[in-house]
Amino acid sequence: MQGTTHRIGKTCAARVVWAPPALAGRRRAGQRTRLSQAERTAIESHAVRVASDHLIRQGFTIRDVGATESYDLDARRTGERLFVEVKGTTSAGEQVILTKNEVDLNRSEHPHTMLVVVSRIHLDHAASPPRASGGVLEVTHPWLVAETALEPISYRYTR
Repeated sequence: MQGTTHRIGKTCAARVVWAPPALAGRRRAGQRTRLSQAERTAIESHAVRVASDHLIRQGFTIRDVGATESYDLDARRTGERLFVEVKGTTSAGEQVILTKNEVDLNRSEHPHTMLVVVSRIHLDHAASPPRASGGVLEVTHPWLVAETALEPISYRYTR
């Protein structure tokens, strides 16, 4: 994948990636899962803020729909609508966890889909509640989940 890294403010860099569909969605190392709910909330909220700010600078009007939809941001500008999935992590962000609904939406709405990963977020554990800052913003658009990059990590078993 080709991309350019841009510094955003003092503590956040952006790498915009235009990936061919066969590569979009591939990651190598990923989201950590041993965080408290407050830490996860701080990371997620920060990532959504960083993604929103980036999209607003690109001329989009943003609506945060993460509480009611299977994607995080509804981004619109004249004649264009994007379904934006945002992932935040303190790791390098080479792997992210996707839900079945996120994958299904990606399949049905491509090429109007975008993946925004904010990686290397700094988490201040001493703050109460924990505070997230900084990070590297990577944008993949259009984003098509590569089937070969999906790995099942849980199953529902019905008896």
